Amino acid sequence: MEKEKIVLIVDDDETINDLLERTVAPMVEEKVICVSSGSEARNIMEQKSLNLAILDYRLPDTDGIELMKFIKSVDQSVPVVIITGFGSIETGVEAIKQGAYDYILKPFHPEKIHAMVRSLITFRKLREENVSLREQLEKRAPGISTNSLKEHEKSLISKVLGECGNDIKKASKELEISPFILHFKIKKLGID
Repeated sequence: MEKEKIVLIVDDDETINDLLERTVAPMVEEKVICVSSGSEARNIMEQKSLNLAILDYRLPDTDGIELMKFIKSVDQSVPVVIITGFGSIETGVEAIKQGAYDYILKPFHPEKIHAMVRSLITFRKLREENVSLREQLEKRAPGISTNSLKEHEKSLISKVLGECGNDIKKASKELEISPFILHFKIKKLGID
């Protein structure tokens, strides 16, 4: 039996949990569950499957980076957002290097969370569409490697970026895709 998909919020500040729950719940299909410690989060993960995790950096029994590593060890595809009231550039860089989707400083405006969740929903839809297209391609043309398609896409995007002076807005118009999607593709394909 497949586990229920949820959005997990982990913060030891009940006010932050309430704010995040009220902000995120109307935007997602999944149930939103709030807990206040890493051990509670691990217990929830034994019963549920995550579609998104929002973690406080400082928790009573662990930190958000360690909890994120645990989440990623269970399911690498889960987007994790780290929030903190004790932010620094170094902590933010470390969170992103370790696999965080985003890093948000407290206090934050609910619109920042709205924008992040909208971005994640778009990202998830693109990922699902990408998987579906790859499956369709494999069925129609079993001999074509998706790696050669990635290299072709990388080459095309690099060429257009070069012609546009690395201006993402100009290049996105040339490629007829949104700047957000182009930025995502540049990052995913490792284009310098």
